[in-house]
Amino acid sequence: MIKPIFSRYLSSDEFYTLVKNIKTTINASSIEQAFKEKLISRLDTAFFNYESALNRLKKNPLTLVKEESDGTRDLRFLGFRTFTEALTYHWDEEKRKAATEIAEIIRRHGWSLHNEGYTIQSASINALTNELQKEPAASLIQKTETQEWLNQLIAAQTAFETTSNESDELDAKEKPLITSGRKALYKDLSATLSFIESQAEFNPSDDLNRLIDNINQIITGIAASAKARNTRRNSDEVVQE
Repeated sequence: MIKPIFSRYLSSDEFYTLVKNIKTTINASSIEQAFKEKLISRLDTAFFNYESALNRLKKNPLTLVKEESDGTRDLRFLGFRTFTEALTYHWDEEKRKAATEIAEIIRRHGWSLHNEGYTIQSASINALTNELQKEPAASLIQKTETQEWLNQLIAAQTAFETTSNESDELDAKEKPLITSGRKALYKDLSATLSFIESQAEFNPSDDLNRLIDNINQIITGIAASAKARNTRRNSDEVVQE
């Protein structure tokens, strides 16, 4: 028997890899050529449609721009944080105390927030800059003369959010194609595997048994990868809480 495929637990890439490896295994098997071609032809159309949709999504031209924009806001945040920290050693007591208070505000919102994912980082920076623009923090910014750094951080955050929204809109146009393509491919994959099982039942052979064993190994491997990924994600969520 071929192991069940719990497709809903697989990411788009994991599902793609699963089908691709099964196709490769079928091609490399010793089953009759006519049977082999029948199996592959059932998968090919849906597989290539799904592959094309995935590639278009990955080649989103705004993805690189988004990454560069994120890198810029990281630098602006680090510059603002470092400059503020340096002022906590200032010889002027009033400026030193003001900088210390700003540093505490930064720590509260995330001293290393630049290492967070896009969503958490954006939320943290927005909360931080909003607080720094209101009293009493706004007066601290004036005393430390860090307004230019704050303005640069706000501008970098705005630029990132604009690019991120545009990138998400472009992704949204491709995701429905991936969803429908995945459903079509899963349907053909299920039919193909069922056909292999029926042939093994009515016309058993060592070649078919080896093919089924290899397919089961692929399914087990992908399932283990998906389980590990979900475990890491759940662990991260617990840590964040």
